[in-house]
Amino acid sequence: MRRLTIVCTLTVLVMLQAWTVGCEQLRRGGAMLPVEEGSDLMEEGQYEQAIEEFSKAIEIDPESFSAYCLRAEAYYEIEQYDKAVADYTKAIEVYPESGWKHPKYANAHYDRGNVYYYMEEYDKAIADYTKAIEIDPGLVDAYYDRGLSYKAQGDIGKAIADFEEVISESDDSELVDKAKQQIAELSE
Repeated sequence: MRRLTIVCTLTVLVMLQAWTVGCEQLRRGGAMLPVEEGSDLMEEGQYEQAIEEFSKAIEIDPESFSAYCLRAEAYYEIEQYDKAVADYTKAIEVYPESGWKHPKYANAHYDRGNVYYYMEEYDKAIADYTKAIEIDPGLVDAYYDRGLSYKAQGDIGKAIADFEEVISESDDSELVDKAKQQIAELSE
Protein backbone atom coordinates (compact mmCIF):
# COMPACT_ATOMS: atom_id res chain seq x y z
CA MET A 1 0.00 0.00 0.00
CA ARG A 2 2.80 2.39 0.93
CA ARG A 3 4.59 1.58 -2.33
CA LEU A 4 1.42 2.40 -4.30
CA THR A 5 1.16 5.78 -2.51
CA ILE A 6 4.76 6.60 -3.37
CA VAL A 7 4.25 5.62 -7.01
CA CYS A 8 1.07 7.69 -7.24
CA THR A 9 2.77 10.67 -5.62
CA LEU A 10 5.71 10.43 -8.00
CA THR A 11 3.35 10.12 -10.97
CA VAL A 12 1.48 13.24 -9.90
CA LEU A 13 4.76 15.13 -9.45
CA VAL A 14 5.98 14.09 -12.91
CA MET A 15 2.67 15.11 -14.47
CA LEU A 16 2.77 18.45 -12.64
CA GLN A 17 6.32 19.05 -13.89
CA ALA A 18 5.29 18.17 -17.46
CA TRP A 19 2.31 20.52 -17.22
CA THR A 20 4.53 23.33 -15.90
CA VAL A 21 7.02 22.84 -18.74
CA GLY A 22 4.16 22.76 -21.24
CA CYS A 23 2.74 26.01 -19.87
CA GLU A 24 6.17 27.65 -20.11
CA GLN A 25 6.52 26.55 -23.72
CA LEU A 26 3.01 27.82 -24.49
CA ARG A 27 3.82 31.18 -22.85
CA ARG A 28 7.01 31.53 -24.87
CA GLY A 29 5.30 30.39 -28.05
CA GLY A 30 2.61 33.01 -27.47
CA ALA A 31 5.25 35.71 -27.87
CA MET A 32 5.92 34.66 -31.44
CA LEU A 33 2.74 36.15 -32.93
CA PRO A 34 3.49 39.73 -31.78
CA VAL A 35 7.11 39.30 -32.93
CA GLU A 36 5.94 38.24 -36.38
CA GLU A 37 3.41 41.08 -36.54
CA GLY A 38 6.05 43.55 -35.38
CA SER A 39 8.46 42.29 -38.03
CA ASP A 40 5.82 42.82 -40.72
CA LEU A 41 5.23 46.36 -39.46
CA MET A 42 8.98 47.02 -39.52
CA GLU A 43 9.10 46.01 -43.18
CA GLU A 44 6.35 48.55 -43.85
CA GLY A 45 8.27 51.27 -41.99
CA GLN A 46 5.66 51.46 -39.22
CA TYR A 47 8.17 51.56 -36.40
CA GLU A 48 5.99 52.89 -33.57
CA GLN A 49 3.39 50.18 -34.20
CA ALA A 50 6.16 47.59 -34.42
CA ILE A 51 7.48 48.74 -31.05
CA GLU A 52 4.02 48.15 -29.57
CA GLU A 53 3.98 44.58 -30.92
CA PHE A 54 7.49 43.82 -29.68
CA SER A 55 6.52 45.24 -26.29
CA LYS A 56 3.56 42.81 -26.20
CA ALA A 57 5.95 39.95 -26.98
CA ILE A 58 8.25 41.05 -24.16
CA GLU A 59 5.29 41.21 -21.78
CA ILE A 60 4.45 37.60 -22.70
CA ASP A 61 8.07 36.46 -22.58
CA PRO A 62 10.38 38.85 -20.67
CA GLU A 63 13.39 36.84 -21.88
CA SER A 64 12.66 37.02 -25.60
CA PHE A 65 16.03 37.80 -27.19
CA SER A 66 14.41 38.35 -30.60
CA ALA A 67 11.78 40.76 -29.31
CA TYR A 68 14.38 42.90 -27.55
CA CYS A 69 16.66 42.97 -30.61
CA LEU A 70 13.83 43.82 -32.98
CA ARG A 71 12.42 46.50 -30.71
CA ALA A 72 15.93 47.94 -30.40
CA GLU A 73 16.17 48.03 -34.18
CA ALA A 74 12.83 49.87 -34.38
CA TYR A 75 14.00 52.39 -31.77
CA TYR A 76 17.20 52.85 -33.77
CA GLU A 77 15.19 53.56 -36.92
CA ILE A 78 13.28 56.37 -35.18
CA GLU A 79 16.53 57.66 -33.62
CA GLN A 80 15.63 56.82 -30.03
CA TYR A 81 19.16 55.64 -29.42
CA ASP A 82 19.04 55.41 -25.63
CA LYS A 83 16.08 53.03 -25.83
CA ALA A 84 17.81 51.03 -28.56
CA VAL A 85 20.91 50.64 -26.37
CA ALA A 86 18.75 49.58 -23.41
CA ASP A 87 17.01 46.89 -25.48
CA TYR A 88 20.22 45.56 -27.02
CA THR A 89 21.71 45.45 -23.54
CA LYS A 90 18.71 43.50 -22.25
CA ALA A 91 18.90 41.13 -25.23
CA ILE A 92 22.56 40.47 -24.44
CA GLU A 93 21.68 39.84 -20.79
CA VAL A 94 18.92 37.31 -21.55
CA TYR A 95 20.82 35.41 -24.22
CA PRO A 96 21.60 31.92 -22.88
CA GLU A 97 25.21 31.45 -21.80
CA SER A 98 25.36 28.25 -23.82
CA GLY A 99 24.99 30.29 -27.01
CA TRP A 100 27.64 32.92 -26.37
CA LYS A 101 29.56 31.82 -29.46
CA HIS A 102 26.49 32.07 -31.70
CA PRO A 103 26.36 34.69 -34.49
CA LYS A 104 23.07 36.09 -33.11
CA TYR A 105 24.86 36.98 -29.88
CA ALA A 106 27.68 38.57 -31.89
CA ASN A 107 25.15 40.55 -33.92
CA ALA A 108 23.54 41.96 -30.78
CA HIS A 109 26.92 43.38 -29.74
CA TYR A 110 27.60 44.58 -33.28
CA ASP A 111 24.21 46.30 -33.55
CA ARG A 112 24.59 47.96 -30.15
CA GLY A 113 28.03 49.10 -31.32
CA ASN A 114 26.38 50.75 -34.31
CA VAL A 115 24.01 52.65 -32.03
CA TYR A 116 26.92 53.79 -29.88
CA TYR A 117 28.74 54.89 -33.04
CA TYR A 118 25.81 57.09 -34.08
CA MET A 119 25.69 58.48 -30.53
CA GLU A 120 29.41 59.31 -30.99
CA GLU A 121 30.30 57.13 -28.01
CA TYR A 122 33.25 55.61 -29.81
CA ASP A 123 34.86 53.81 -26.85
CA LYS A 124 31.63 51.91 -26.23
CA ALA A 125 31.22 51.23 -29.95
CA ILE A 126 34.76 49.86 -30.16
CA ALA A 127 34.16 47.64 -27.12
CA ASP A 128 31.03 46.16 -28.70
CA TYR A 129 32.64 45.68 -32.11
CA THR A 130 35.58 43.99 -30.41
CA LYS A 131 33.24 41.67 -28.50
CA ALA A 132 31.37 40.85 -31.72
CA ILE A 133 34.67 39.97 -33.40
CA GLU A 134 35.71 37.78 -30.46
CA ILE A 135 32.43 35.86 -30.74
CA ASP A 136 32.36 35.70 -34.54
CA PRO A 137 35.71 36.53 -36.21
CA GLY A 138 33.99 36.22 -39.59
CA LEU A 139 31.83 39.27 -38.91
CA VAL A 140 33.90 41.45 -41.23
CA ASP A 141 31.53 44.43 -40.98
CA ALA A 142 32.54 44.73 -37.32
CA TYR A 143 36.16 45.30 -38.38
CA TYR A 144 35.07 47.98 -40.83
CA ASP A 145 32.88 49.80 -38.33
CA ARG A 146 35.46 49.49 -35.59
CA GLY A 147 37.92 51.03 -38.06
CA LEU A 148 35.52 53.94 -38.55
CA SER A 149 35.31 54.36 -34.78
CA TYR A 150 39.10 54.38 -34.45
CA LYS A 151 39.24 56.89 -37.30
CA ALA A 152 36.73 59.13 -35.50
CA GLN A 153 38.98 59.01 -32.42
CA GLY A 154 42.06 59.83 -34.48
CA ASP A 155 43.72 56.43 -33.91
CA ILE A 156 44.90 56.07 -37.50
CA GLY A 157 47.08 52.97 -36.96
CA LYS A 158 44.27 50.89 -35.48
CA ALA A 159 41.81 52.17 -38.09
CA ILE A 160 44.11 51.14 -40.95
CA ALA A 161 44.70 47.74 -39.33
CA ASP A 162 40.95 47.09 -39.21
CA PHE A 163 40.44 48.26 -42.80
CA GLU A 164 43.27 45.98 -43.92
CA GLU A 165 41.54 43.09 -42.12
CA VAL A 166 38.41 43.83 -44.14
CA ILE A 167 40.40 43.78 -47.37
CA SER A 168 42.03 40.45 -46.57
CA GLU A 169 38.94 38.69 -45.17
CA SER A 170 35.87 40.04 -46.98
CA ASP A 171 34.19 38.53 -50.02
CA ASP A 172 32.11 41.68 -50.42
CA SER A 173 33.80 43.71 -53.16
CA GLU A 174 31.86 46.85 -52.26
CA LEU A 175 32.99 46.65 -48.62
CA VAL A 176 36.57 45.97 -49.74
CA ASP A 177 36.46 49.04 -51.99
CA LYS A 178 35.17 51.16 -49.09
CA ALA A 179 37.98 49.87 -46.85
CA LYS A 180 40.57 50.70 -49.54
CA GLN A 181 39.09 54.18 -49.85
CA GLN A 182 39.31 54.66 -46.07
CA ILE A 183 42.98 53.63 -46.09
CA ALA A 184 43.68 56.01 -48.97
CA GLU A 185 42.05 58.89 -47.07
CA LEU A 186 43.96 58.08 -43.89
CA SER A 187 47.26 57.78 -45.75
CA GLU A 188 47.06 61.29 -47.24
